[in-house]
Amino acid sequence: MLDDQVQRRTGALEERLIRLHDAAKHCIKLASANHAAELGRVLRLDADIGVWEKAIDGRPEHLILADARRELGFTVYAASSGLYLQAYSNLRVFLELSFAAIEFSIDDLRRRQWLADATQFSFSGRLNPDDGFFSKAFLQAYRPDATSEATEFRALAARSYHHCSQFVHGKMTFTNRLPETLEYSANALTDWAGTARDAARDDGRLADTLAHSFGRLWSVRKAIGLPIGDRTPHDSD
Repeated sequence: MLDDQVQRRTGALEERLIRLHDAAKHCIKLASANHAAELGRVLRLDADIGVWEKAIDGRPEHLILADARRELGFTVYAASSGLYLQAYSNLRVFLELSFAAIEFSIDDLRRRQWLADATQFSFSGRLNPDDGFFSKAFLQAYRPDATSEATEFRALAARSYHHCSQFVHGKMTFTNRLPETLEYSANALTDWAGTARDAARDDGRLADTLAHSFGRLWSVRKAIGLPIGDRTPHDSD
């Protein structure tokens, strides 16, 4: 008798999970059909990070960047599956880990302390205009050719992180925009993609990027050999 009850409960649970799976599958079909261009832009971002990941293979921070890239993959899957709140959470973790990869590339002691849970990584601190990644002192020391892009990309990174955080912290003004059940929402997916994608402004310059760890900056694309327009950074001027 007890075994029969367990089997019935297990069967009911399985049926419920399969219904959720089917709902997510339906979301994926609609997302792929209606948002192919938006999703494609994010996947191009993933490809860029793959080049960056390969460029630092063997360095201690490589595994942190690999974890960041995995979160980017999860956010694409979650958003396409109708799991919009989870998608924003994954997107925020992606930002945090990609910035942490930069932080620990220049400070191995803090990397070791962070791995041992003996220190915290502050995303907002790394955006500080006085001593963060986009500060004049940091850029002059590590990427002097990126100085002219710092203000714009610092603002984009801050805006993207703040927007994700509103969902992660359950701000109802934001979470009320999401479906109450597992279902496709064009507005929710478009909003997520607007935070995650790299888009072109009317003047043709790259904009509305995640600004992840300089990975979309012209100077860094040049440094790791990514294409710039119709040319590669290694083409002669």
